[in-house]
Parts: sequence; structure tokens; C-alpha cells
Amino acid sequence: SFNELSRSCRVAISSARYNAIGTRIKSELYSILHNGKPLIDMRSCRNYLCNGYNNFQVVVNDAFQNSRTTAAAVTKEKHFCTYNKNSMLRDDERLDLISQADSLLQNVLSALEDPALWEKINDTEGVKVWRTYHDIKNYRGNSNGGSKDSVIIRSEATMQAPPSAVYDLFSDDARVREYNENCRELKDVEYLTENAKINWSATGKLGPLSARDFVTLVTFRYLGPDQGYVSLAVNVEHPTLVPVKRGYVRSQIQLAATFMQPIEGRPDLTRFVQVTQVGELGGVADSALAKRIKQSLQEKAPVEFMKKFNNVLKTGQKSAM
Repeated sequence: SFNELSRSCRVAISSARYNAIGTRIKSELYSILHNGKPLIDMRSCRNYLCNGYNNFQVVVNDAFQNSRTTAAAVTKEKHFCTYNKNSMLRDDERLDLISQADSLLQNVLSALEDPALWEKINDTEGVKVWRTYHDIKNYRGNSNGGSKDSVIIRSEATMQAPPSAVYDLFSDDARVREYNENCRELKDVEYLTENAKINWSATGKLGPLSARDFVTLVTFRYLGPDQGYVSLAVNVEHPTLVPVKRGYVRSQIQLAATFMQPIEGRPDLTRFVQVTQVGELGGVADSALAKRIKQSLQEKAPVEFMKKFNNVLKTGQKSAM
């Protein structure tokens, strides 16, 4: 009913700053719909949750947004509002993926606030790069150990454009090739909510290595006027979403979190932070030598990426003047 929806919206808005929105809304709705009693019609409830979650995200964003800056975010998020009735995913699978993304985002945010995790390895041309071997995807407030084969890279630079412009460029799939020539193909496979989708992407051949492809859950969020925007991407494994394609080696993006944050007193600039971890690349790319090459590229590539991305932004800002 409208009253139930209104109550849940208020709960979502008041708790958004402190809790993962998806998980909180899910628990609230289960409680509202069933008043603590055993679930009677699980599929109907899940369907209600999925559709309700879409509406909640719009309400939360609208509540935070109060300027032209955020109007662009609402327009972009509504682009994802197509509910695929012929979905290859069950409703519970959709909810689980969104809940996992919420938890992952909270863990990454917490890990970024723990300086003990990060070792600075590069500071050049306005780009700072750190690495950690700790498993920040499952961060729980302590520096849990990791593997030397699973390095996570954090990079940071200042972009010469406001957060809304940075967000618009980064979330526009049609413009990826302007700053990332390694991405040869990119297609949306499934829409989960208005701001979450699963896509398929592929690289070309990299020297002696065959072309790689990736199946990834991608979410875009507006975190409020103080924190700006975030894009979160993580590997998805599902037997029917995207079968292995001939000519590609199936690989993994374990984590790709991009934060586009405002800088106090400088509305024309953006603090741009990326946290990335590449998983298995498959085939000979997982040999000992290839892993060392991969790690070297991971540590140096952010500098080149940040420069290219910033140049595209600056060109766009000049054109808009």
C-alpha cells in the first residue's frame, strides 16, 4: 500500500548514511509485509521487493539532491529503470547480487579509512598510487592478511571538472574508448535495478595473450553532497547469463570501485579515487611470469588512465564554455 511504501521510503532516507541501502530496505520490507510471521508467498514478496527497491533509490537520491549537479544523476539512473520481465535471473538472485554489492561498498569505504592497509608505491604527474595485499573486500575493521598474488591497487588524482561532469563521462558506456583503448567491446546483458546492471566487456589481444572477456555487476550510486558518486564493479559467475564465447578467455574483475568526490571550496574539481583488483585472467596469463607482468601493469597503469581520463574531461569542459 501507499502507507507501507511511504514508511519504507522514510526508513531508507534516514538510514542511508549509516547502512547499506539495499540490505536495510530488504529487511524493512520483509518486516512490514509479514509482521514477523513466516513468509507465505515468497515469489510475490521478492517481486515486490525488487520493484520497491527501484522506487526507493530514486526517492533517496531525490532527497539528497538539491542542485542541477544531481539532476544529471537522476536522469542517468532512470536509464537503468527497465525491468526485464524475461530476466535470466530469479528475483532472489537479483536481491542477493544487490545486497552483496552493498556490503562490498561498505567494506571498501571502511578500508579506505584505514591507513595501515596501504603502502604508497608511486606519486608522479599528479597521481598517487598505493597497494595492499589485505582482503579489503571482506574488511571488518582489522587488517586481515592476503596473498602476494592478489594485490589491490588504490589510485587518486584531482580531475579538472565538477563531480557531476566526471560522473556523466564515467557512466557513459558510449565514451569508454575515449580514455580506455583496451576496452574493445561493451554490452549490457541484464538490468537489475534502475542503477545496477550486468554487462559483458572484452579486450583485444594483448601481445601474445588472447582476447579476454568479463561478466561484471556494475552499480552507480549517488552518496550525497559530501561524498559524491561511486561506481562499483565486481565479477559475476552465472551459468546462463553469458556463455563462454569462442575467441575469448573468460577472466575476472574482482573489484573496481571508483569514487568521484567533491573538494571543499572547489566545486570545479573532483577527487577521483579508484580501487581495483583483477582476478584470474585465464590461460597462460595465470603463469608466474604473467602474474609478475600483470602486477607491474596494475601499479603503473593508473597513472596513464588518470591522465587520459582527465584530458577527456578538460576537453569537454572547454567545449562547454
